[in-house]
Amino acid sequence: MISLLYGLIPIALAVTGFIGFISAKPHDFSQFSLKNSYPYEYFSQGEGIRRYIYLALTFLGCAGAVYVPSYLLTLTYGDTSSFLFFFILLQILFLSGYLGLLVYSLNKEKLHFISYAIAVISSSVLSFVEGLYLLGGRNIETNGWASILSASLLFFLALTRLFPLLFKKTYQWNKLDKVTLPDGTTTYQRPSFIALALSEWALVPLYLLSELIWVIAISLI
Repeated sequence: MISLLYGLIPIALAVTGFIGFISAKPHDFSQFSLKNSYPYEYFSQGEGIRRYIYLALTFLGCAGAVYVPSYLLTLTYGDTSSFLFFFILLQILFLSGYLGLLVYSLNKEKLHFISYAIAVISSSVLSFVEGLYLLGGRNIETNGWASILSASLLFFLALTRLFPLLFKKTYQWNKLDKVTLPDGTTTYQRPSFIALALSEWALVPLYLLSELIWVIAISLI
């Protein structure tokens, strides 16, 4: 139980930071919405020291989520150095990719989508590998159903990150809606929903949920 509480600390820190980050809306960005605004836009709009503090907490918590599950893994399953290297590499790739989403705007289209691909693929593979590891764990015989359930949830989360890539709307991120004004003139504006924007925001909650399941599984199963 102590190891579980120890493992939940960085996840709780990251959740607090992320919620604070998206709730610290700047006054000059009143139209901000998770449905049609990108993380890099929110990060770059105006001045707001709170956003930087919350973002730092998020990345600090995520960094802790790299170390703590690795530590718990060695306690639970012993020497797993080869898996740990792969595990930590995928974690670092995800954090680096998501940092790229905050740094590179869509004006730098190639760098933005490379960052998106790195974040999506690394986090998806991470959840899948974690699920496989649980199925091959030493306690599978005594905790079979719990291991299978945890692994199934991780597999589902791995697929969830890939879902946006299957829909045409995700690739229409630069399509504008045609709007007719009261005076009869027409203009174009950003749609109320952009699949790519929402999927970029969803990467962090999905990552944290995946790591929460992983921490609980290797602590209690």
